Amino acid sequence: MKRVFKSVAAIALVSLTFAQAAQAAETCLTASEAQGLVQVALPDLLTSIGDKCATTLPKSAFLHAQRKDLLARYGGEAQSAWPNARAAAMKLAGDNKFFSILPDSAAKSIITGMVSLGVSEKLKPEQCGPLDRAFAAMAPLPSANVAAFVVALAELQPPPSSPGKKPVFAICPPPSMARPTVTSK
Repeated sequence: MKRVFKSVAAIALVSLTFAQAAQAAETCLTASEAQGLVQVALPDLLTSIGDKCATTLPKSAFLHAQRKDLLARYGGEAQSAWPNARAAAMKLAGDNKFFSILPDSAAKSIITGMVSLGVSEKLKPEQCGPLDRAFAAMAPLPSANVAAFVVALAELQPPPSSPGKKPVFAICPPPSMARPTVTSK
């Protein structure tokens, strides 16, 4: 079943035109939408990291010993974040109405499948130890707090330095912190 949804996720990605992808990269998400997206994706993210690091980490590592318990908790907590995650997905889809016609279960599978595929492609073996320690340190926190922390870290990242390279999504500044509009005389 997961293989089917990963295939659907790949099809959904291909269905975005280059113009829509560019529009999605320029669209900003509110902190709540970004947090919802991260919180919904956390169980699949944890699974992907654990699977990718299975041969690198010792059997005593957190991701081996306690991943199932954390997955169960994160999976149960993800439901409350779905409305914000769906709003984020709709924004990122831009003019593509694909997400608007999908039932929630299919849309969730596409979102989490895209995260899983992205992580498994980019994760390097030397990152497994630090990620294991990070998940162990954050394990006592509710998934909403972990998602808020991840989004805060994303907000601290400088914009990509390569011309034409854009973040997957940008987080809108809060209204009180929005940059003033500069006008020339």
